[in-house]
Amino acid sequence: MSLGEYSADMPKKSSLMDKVHKLQRAAQKNISDIKEIVHEQIEHHSSEIDRLKEMLEGLGSAATGALKRGRKRMKAWMGSAPAKAGKKKKRIRRSLDDIKKDAKEVIAIIKSKGSQGAAARDFKKFKIIGSPKQWLKTYAPDAKIKVVGDKQKTRYFIA
Repeated sequence: MSLGEYSADMPKKSSLMDKVHKLQRAAQKNISDIKEIVHEQIEHHSSEIDRLKEMLEGLGSAATGALKRGRKRMKAWMGSAPAKAGKKKKRIRRSLDDIKKDAKEVIAIIKSKGSQGAAARDFKKFKIIGSPKQWLKTYAPDAKIKVVGDKQKTRYFIA
């Protein structure tokens, strides 16, 4: 290789080196920015931890009492302490007249909602089994119900 060949390659190499140095400086700047953000977050979280510690110390014995009650609940849940069984409610069968009366109340609720329409949660207390439209069709056949929307956005109107 002659000296002339080296001089022809020199500008290309220096421009590449300049680009590499420029990228390195940009990366170092980004890293320093990220470090600064992380340090700010660490300071914020450590101050929050200190504040919570002071609040817990202020609660004193009340906090330890709650902790003990929590341990008892955890033991009961894990099975080391016998769990208390709740009282079973006696099942009451509803008569057809009761169900028809409930259907009339549901229709009254739908009418009261007007153009806004009633959602299924509005007549949750009536223990409707299945589709409210089908239930009303069975127990209040005179009422014409219009259903708009699907899933949670379903609204019931009097047609």
